[in-house]
Amino acid sequence: MKHKSSLYRISLAIFTYYSFIQCSYCLADSIILKNGKIIKGTVIEKTKNQVKVNTEAGINISYYNEEIQDINIDTRTLGEIKQRIDTNFDGKNGVKIEYFQNGNIKLEETYNDGKKNGPEREYYVNGTLQREAIYKNDRKQGLEKLFYEDGTLKYEGLFKENLKEDLHKTYYLNGVLADEGYYLKGEPVGFFRYYYPDGKMKMERNEAKGIIIEYYPNKQVSREINDSTGAIKEFFPNGKLKYEKKIITENGEFKIVEKTYFENGKMKELKETIGDEIKITEWDINGNLIVRNIQKKYYKNGQLKEEIPLKNDTIDGVAKKYQENGILLLEATYKDNVLNGSYDSYHKNGTIRSEENFTNGNLDGIQRYFSYDGKLKNELSYANGKFHGKQKYYSKKGYLSAEESFSEGNKSGEQKYFYSNSNLKLLETYKDGKKHGVLIEYYENKNIRLEQYFKYDKPVDTATTYHKNGNIESETYYDNGIPMIIKTYDSSGELISVQTYDENRKLISEENY
Repeated sequence: MKHKSSLYRISLAIFTYYSFIQCSYCLADSIILKNGKIIKGTVIEKTKNQVKVNTEAGINISYYNEEIQDINIDTRTLGEIKQRIDTNFDGKNGVKIEYFQNGNIKLEETYNDGKKNGPEREYYVNGTLQREAIYKNDRKQGLEKLFYEDGTLKYEGLFKENLKEDLHKTYYLNGVLADEGYYLKGEPVGFFRYYYPDGKMKMERNEAKGIIIEYYPNKQVSREINDSTGAIKEFFPNGKLKYEKKIITENGEFKIVEKTYFENGKMKELKETIGDEIKITEWDINGNLIVRNIQKKYYKNGQLKEEIPLKNDTIDGVAKKYQENGILLLEATYKDNVLNGSYDSYHKNGTIRSEENFTNGNLDGIQRYFSYDGKLKNELSYANGKFHGKQKYYSKKGYLSAEESFSEGNKSGEQKYFYSNSNLKLLETYKDGKKHGVLIEYYENKNIRLEQYFKYDKPVDTATTYHKNGNIESETYYDNGIPMIIKTYDSSGELISVQTYDENRKLISEENY
């Protein structure tokens, strides 16, 4: 009987090997019954009396141990989770264990009368401990710890009746304390403290009082917030006040007072808000008052023509221009007389004409231009006033007609041009603003019309043109950018003529066939 079982196992091993070769992606467990039948699927539960398997047909079937000859657990999908339950667990009492498919334990839970009672442990797929906690009647009771995959402590905290209690701590991977705070019956108490990876204080927070204190890495306070009063203070790294906000009551109304300071301590801006009214007063770095006003110009019919914000007689803010009928024509953002920010222009019918952006007077970022009927015409990318990145051009019908690539104002990389059916018409390669690399021109049916190579604007190697049927039409051989030999063919591929040229592009000889 033992000899027969060994032969059966050898046969099974051969069968399993060839099954793997034929279908390496068909991963499954298998149960071999004593009657010789093989059940394939996924073992989802194993007790001391029976095994439950989810078959390939998607049906859950249980088999008693007396029916089973052998069980093979597939371990090729490392990390995928499969649950098995140890034989000392009857569903209510004992230790319930789940395994990774590589055989390592994933989870251990201790039960008594159907409830979690005792230690619970979770593991990483490599076998190291991920979490440990203690339960009493399904509730966390005692110390819980979390670990990084290398075993370093990540978190520790005490629980009572499933609620956080006393001191809780979290750690960086290097072992340095990341944050800590106290709890009472699940509620935070006092200050919670957060640290930089080098151990220096990063922030203190008291949720009950609504107080937050943030720190620079040099230990100086960077910001203080009091949610209960709405007060905020921000500081420069040298400790000097940068910004403060407070809410006061004035004549029965709430008034928000915000002050911004230069690093030399002088007031930069005072902003006072009461309801919808906002009053802003500004000073320069020397303490001189900045006078702001809006200059307005009008058409003869009384319609507003221009609205220009001024700061000490320089344009600063959003300037607007209007048509005589009141429709907005231009909206541009300035800072100290220089375009800086969004710049939107409009057609006479009020539709958007352009969406541009400036930085210090130079076009910067994505610029969009539209037709009179609102269709996108161009989408251009700039950096420091020069083309940089993808430039896209669209036809009147809305299809992409060209996509060019630039670097600091020069064509660079692939340049693409398209037919109206979106098929590629021309592909060029550039480097530093010059043709460099392959150039391919296509017929509308996607067949190649011309294939040519360049090196810094000079044609090199062989340029080949094709008939529409795909046969070669001509071959031109270049030397230092000069065509030396030209061969032409008819549409069937037969050679028609060969022309030879000298270095001055003068025809030397011609043979016709």
